[in-house]
This record gives sequence, structure tokens and C-alpha cells, in this order.
Amino acid sequence: MKRAKSISSILAILLAFCILASACQATPEETFVAQKTGDLEEKIQATATPGPPTGVGSHYYLERTYESSGKTLIVDADITGGDESKMAVLTVEEKLFESGDSLKAIAEGLFPGYNLYEYGIFTKTDLREQIAEMELILFRLQNNLHTITGKPLKEGEDQVPTYLPESMQLPVDEYDKLYGDKEFSNIELAELNLKELHEKYNSAPEDEELGPPRYQIELKNSTLPQSNILCKKGDIRYSLNFINPEHGETGAALWVDRLTNYHEIGGELEDTLPDQPTPLSELKDPAELERIRALLKNTTGIDYMELYEFYQTDNACEYIFTRSYHGAVEDYVGEYLNLKPTDGDGVVVQQLWKPEYLSVTMYKGEIYQIRWKNPSRLVKVDNESVKILPWEEIQEIFERQIGYMMTPDEEGHEMFWWRPSNVKIERITLGLGKVLMKDTNEYKLIPVWNFFGRDDTYGSMEDASEKCYLSINALDGTIVDRNAMY
Repeated sequence: MKRAKSISSILAILLAFCILASACQATPEETFVAQKTGDLEEKIQATATPGPPTGVGSHYYLERTYESSGKTLIVDADITGGDESKMAVLTVEEKLFESGDSLKAIAEGLFPGYNLYEYGIFTKTDLREQIAEMELILFRLQNNLHTITGKPLKEGEDQVPTYLPESMQLPVDEYDKLYGDKEFSNIELAELNLKELHEKYNSAPEDEELGPPRYQIELKNSTLPQSNILCKKGDIRYSLNFINPEHGETGAALWVDRLTNYHEIGGELEDTLPDQPTPLSELKDPAELERIRALLKNTTGIDYMELYEFYQTDNACEYIFTRSYHGAVEDYVGEYLNLKPTDGDGVVVQQLWKPEYLSVTMYKGEIYQIRWKNPSRLVKVDNESVKILPWEEIQEIFERQIGYMMTPDEEGHEMFWWRPSNVKIERITLGLGKVLMKDTNEYKLIPVWNFFGRDDTYGSMEDASEKCYLSINALDGTIVDRNAMY
């Protein structure tokens, strides 16, 4: 799976009225931590003593084939991250979006000179694009072409993939109401959808007929409380969405999507943005990065994030930012394995608030997309330089745990992969990981060792996307169970 964006995929942004076509960031679903029941708070108070690093700055190499599974583990990674003698513990809390002037300031700051509208229904502009796409799908169906690629069908290939955009499908309740149990061919269904879109177009407003933004986060008819705004200057259109979690849940978000030429640009970015991050030394436009930093600080108040990684082409770049403190960052990756605690110490599994990150994709110097997930605020610094375990102990824990993961259990069942796969760990970091303190609603960022790499489960290792295979609590050596993030 790719990193936290799949630019060509189409998602209705949490709206029952299906306003926004947007790139699906592989949005984190669940996160868990396994921690010992007793002494984490005590360890947070222990202060590090100055000394030379035991891991950061070194290189770790290991090659091991496990006889019982035939799988090979290769570790060939530089160990990077924060200063081992200055790793902090931070208490953080969720930062929700507030209706009114706060939303207005962000909207006007991100889109100066744009006309802003309350965005709650499809306009004629939206429907013209949907009609054009449905007409293209109908043409491809009639000419026996693949409905997504437009290419002649290969032997055994389905003409209509299961991932057709939802906006191109007649809603189930409407279908049942109109047609009951009657069955239609794919061509007939496309014709019905096209007819429905034309009828909706006739009664839809123009963009300019929408009222001004209310800047109110409310439930409306959608699944989550939110405020949805259309930003328009000439022919350029953006959707801006502020989303808060439901009561008792976590996970606020700010989403921005360029709507003009969405599919055209998105397709190009999907084809050209690399799967692996670009080395920092190859950044082509430092001035653009500084403009983004200034924009984020001036509009959202974000001054605690640093560039974590970026993905660059000749005319586009996706920048990803995470929280940074004392040079240690809240690590980010597109996919985490769902590990199970196996240290036998009676661990407690607790559901967590998901990691915070901010992604900005630029195309030809203009914003294409913004994703700010799980905004947070710093409550206090619990310890500026907490004592962590030496690297030698972490390495021993890693080798034991990865061995469990890559070999069958006593009954011959493999823990993670349905067929043999080899794993290569290419990146090891000492960063910050979010944990929920036992018997409280308090979240802390604590030092965590993360082991990133790739495997050949579904193809060549070179083409595989990066995963985090293991996260180890640097304070006590327990295994952090993050679960799959997309």
C-alpha cells in the first residue's frame, strides 16, 4: 500500500450529500498500544544522564533465515532520530476546530482573493463533471473497453471494476425505490445514472447562487460534524472542509481538494509521484517549502511541525510534516502491521488517538491537496530528557519479536503472512509515539523505536510500499501495537 495518499481514488468526504471528490489518504483507522500495567509513569519521571549515544548514528546489519518458515530477514539500516540523552515526554490533547471567526480566518488565509460559499449540495459545475465522466463510462461500456483505463479488455478481465466511483453509481435506496428487484445490464445502469444526473443538473444551483459560508461545524445530514466551504476564483475551485469527531471519539481533520481538473491532475500525480521519499538534498524548490511553512503558521498556527519527508516530480511535490521536539519527530508511515504483544508480562491493550500529520501536495506552484489529521496541542512537557533503554536491549527485543513474526506458531500457523515472504528493514528511528496512559484519558508522546522496511509478500520487494514492522517503547521495552493505519 502506498503512503498516505492515493491521489486518483475518489472519496465522498464524510458527507451523506456526497459533495467532495477527494484523494483518499489512507486514513488511519485503529491504533493500539501494549504497555505494562505498573511502572510507565515512574519511568517517565526518570531523567537521563549525559553520555554517548548507544544506537543513533550507527548502522545495524543482520541477515537471518528462519529454518521453520524458510523466510529471510535482512536488516541493513542506519539508525537515526533524536538525541538519546534528550528525548522528551510530552502531554498532548486533541485540538478541535471551533465555529466562527477561527474557521473564517483559516479559510480566508488559505484562499485570499477567492470567493467563498457554503458548500452543501452539488452545483451545476459539479454535475457537469459527473455527467461528462458518466458519458465516458457509457462509451467504454458500449465499446467493450475497460471503464477505468479505457483500454481494450485483457482475457478474463472485468470491464467494470468494483471500485467504480460512488458518485457514478445509483444509490441503493433510490435503485430499490425505482426499480425493485429488476436487474439491468451495466450499459442500462450507466444510462439510468446518466438520466438521474441530468435531472439533478436541471434543478441544481450555479456556484454563485450558493450563500456565503456560515463557518459553523454541525452534523447536518453527514456522518461527522463539519463545515464545508467552496473556494472559487475564476475557473479555479477548491473544497475546504473542517471535520470534528463525534462525541466521545477522536480524530479532527482539515481537508482541502482542488476540484478544477481534479481527475486530470490526480491521474498525473498518481502516475508520477514516486513511491519512495526523495532525498532532502534533491529538494528542487526550497522557496516553495518556506511559503508552505509560512502559510501554515499564519493560517492555522502550526509552528511545531517539521518536514518529515517529501515526494517530488518535475512539476509537483507532496510534503509531509509531523510534530517535532528536541529533534525527535512523531514518525509517519503509510502502513503499520497489527502486532500482538508476546513478551508474556501481562500487557494491557488500550485504544489510542491516532498519530498527527499534515500533508500538502503542490502542483505547478499551486495547492492541489491538504490533509491535516488529528490536530493536537501541547499541554505540558513531562520530562525534557527522559531515561531510555540502551540500544543493545532494544536490539535484543527486536530480534526476539521479529523472530516470532516470521516463524509459524506451535500449530503451524503463520502470524502475519498467508504465504512465505522475506523482510528487509531499511530504516530505524528513535522518535515519538502516542500512548494513552493507563486508567486515564491522558495522552503522551513518549520515545519509541520504529523499524521500517518492505517485504515481498505480494510481489517484488523493490516495488513494495514501506511498512512499520515493529515499534518498541524506548522507556520499558514493551511492544507498541499500532494496527494497520489505511
